[in-house]
Amino acid sequence: HLLVVGPEQLALLGREHAALEELDAIPPAQRSADYYLLKARILDLVGRSEDSVKVLDQGVSGGPMRPAVAYLAAVLLVKADRDALALALLERTAKAAPDNPAVALAQAIVLA
Repeated sequence: HLLVVGPEQLALLGREHAALEELDAIPPAQRSADYYLLKARILDLVGRSEDSVKVLDQGVSGGPMRPAVAYLAAVLLVKADRDALALALLERTAKAAPDNPAVALAQAIVLA
């Protein structure tokens, strides 16, 4: 079996800096919301919270995200005391996926 080791696996193995290098090698035109979320999670993991929030700001400034990605991004934003940005992201996601109860639940958690 072939084991594929990407940025997320490197981070889980304690190789966060190698994971960040892998992510930075992705051309800007190919960076999706998943890219920004993963990079933000790794930056948060290594204690670079301010950089994590900057990356999230870039990632969430676009259109709606998949609900699972939006939820994880909202968790990081709340952790960084950016509740308003988390709510705005979840509201955009709720409009794009109105039948997804997870988005409404995430909004309720942020508002609590």
